[in-house]
Amino acid sequence: MLNHAHITDSSFDKAAEGLLINAQKLIASGYFQEAKIALEHFLQPGPWALKKHGQVVQQMEGLMPLACFLCDTASPKVGSVGAMTAVVLKAWAADEAASYIDMLKMPVRNQLGVAGVGWSKKMLADLVAIQDDEARWRAFSKFCIDAEFVLKARLSSTEKSLTPANITKPEHASTWLQSLLQGNAPAEFDALDGLGIGEILSMVSPILVDDAAALVSNKQLCETILKVHTKNGALLDYQSQQLLTMLLNLCLAEQDIETAIQVATTLATSNSGLATLMSSATCANVVKLLERKVCAAVLDIDDNAVAKYLSALSTRAPQPIVKKMAVQALFIDTFSEFVKHLKGSTLAEQKFVTLPVCDTNEQAYAIACKPAEAKALWDAAVALVPQTHRWPVLTTVWSSNGTTVEVLLDEDLFSRFGFEEEAAKDDVSPSAFIAAAKKIKLDAALIKAEKARFEEDDAEDFADVIEYELDALPHIEGVNRPSAKDVAAARIGGKPIKNSYQLERWLLDWELANKVSVVPEEVLPGFFEPDQTFLVFLPTPNSWEAFAYLSFYGRYHISSECCIALAKRWHEQYGAQLYAHFGTMVEFYTSSAPTTIDAAWQLAKEHDLMASCTLALPGISVRHYAQGLMHTNAWFMHERP
Repeated sequence: MLNHAHITDSSFDKAAEGLLINAQKLIASGYFQEAKIALEHFLQPGPWALKKHGQVVQQMEGLMPLACFLCDTASPKVGSVGAMTAVVLKAWAADEAASYIDMLKMPVRNQLGVAGVGWSKKMLADLVAIQDDEARWRAFSKFCIDAEFVLKARLSSTEKSLTPANITKPEHASTWLQSLLQGNAPAEFDALDGLGIGEILSMVSPILVDDAAALVSNKQLCETILKVHTKNGALLDYQSQQLLTMLLNLCLAEQDIETAIQVATTLATSNSGLATLMSSATCANVVKLLERKVCAAVLDIDDNAVAKYLSALSTRAPQPIVKKMAVQALFIDTFSEFVKHLKGSTLAEQKFVTLPVCDTNEQAYAIACKPAEAKALWDAAVALVPQTHRWPVLTTVWSSNGTTVEVLLDEDLFSRFGFEEEAAKDDVSPSAFIAAAKKIKLDAALIKAEKARFEEDDAEDFADVIEYELDALPHIEGVNRPSAKDVAAARIGGKPIKNSYQLERWLLDWELANKVSVVPEEVLPGFFEPDQTFLVFLPTPNSWEAFAYLSFYGRYHISSECCIALAKRWHEQYGAQLYAHFGTMVEFYTSSAPTTIDAAWQLAKEHDLMASCTLALPGISVRHYAQGLMHTNAWFMHERP
């Protein structure tokens, strides 16, 4: 149904997200004109007025032209996407459709074996009939890889697209490809791979499909995918959604409307599935299907519900008048003024380049340095901050264009792209984020982030987490390890344990009570060692404000202003100074460490909320990491896609 709850939400981003989801539901239900009317609220002055930057803008850039295309009308300018006439929009939609089908056809993984071997109706029935949930899911995941290749090959054979058919039988494959599929790469393959040709060949090599795959129809594949998900009680994951999208287009091409409707209605029942369905909505056959309002019933949408929703949109209260934040004055000096402060230091003889800071009048200065010399040069630069008023940060580049400092001139080091992906904002300059960080209610923001981390936890999955953590506890002579019943009976602050943090804290107390210790070196990730390093002197004396200039991927979980505020808190509590910023990794040196387990626990949670990959990738528990933090003055934090 069309949810109205977001209309009154004080957060513009939450309100906008709800409207965007409803607009997708309207499109899926065949109410194209009404979806366009709903989206147009973002382009009008008032409570729904769109900011210049943010995730909402990026979603609107794709959704508004789609709605206008479906209504056969011109599309207005949205964000960086210019206005388009109805004629231009049709050409845009045709190109989008062709590109999307080509994307569905293109293999995204190397084929390690011929797809579809042993397929039959009985094989599918046996797959669904597996009684053990875990075994069935493992078998299904393996089957999906085969299905992906089979469906891509079928699309390649039936769809008119930008690329030629990409299918062949195993016996027709070239000798080197057969060897490769058997795990025996030719000797010359490694030599080619140095040029990246191996990856190129894997993308253009024919898909190998066994004749047995023809015994299974698209309809049977669709039914199998849906039955397995229903039996497991799991939401459609990304891979299954992609398979269903391929099936949708295949079934429509073959005029199997019944199965196509089943796929469309299944995708329409989840937000991620809706987004996937929108990706196909420029395809002519899909448009015809949606016009029939085939998803309206499953979404509980009718003329009356649509009219009520559009009317309710006008009831949103005006956006509160936000007091303009005092933006700090830009720090601007000349290079000659800067180098005067370096006289007598090891930095004086270095070769610098001047780097403009995005669209501001600010600039940064940078030098190239050998990784082995980086720490000493950073120490010297930190000592000069009172004179230079510039915080030094070590960074690197991921291209292979050379190691001299001139490489940075071709790098968009201060790109605002990452900042533009955050919450709705008109100003994404460094000074705007610095000003916002001074006003943020940090503890409230962290509580919100923690809640978001666990709000989608499944009770069954959490039971598995409990079982895993209890099994990992050490055996102590004369001491009974806690059981799942003990966890169920435990209380933290008078409330039962409901998420991983609460479980970790309870286990931490048990381990401390039983004198279980950890080896700090085993629970503290080491620093990253890049091949090339550069020392950048930012136009701020405060290390925490580096997060306003250089985008850290941890902003995906918490905002950049929250990163700034957290780094400032760590500086005040532990003398933390940002040493290195590699985009997905940051490193700090501190002058002190937490002295109590409670302080260490809070710090460990803050690190995990800002950069969960820090612990998740090496498999370190938060409770053990907290204990390790009491014995180090070097922090490594990692967050990646």
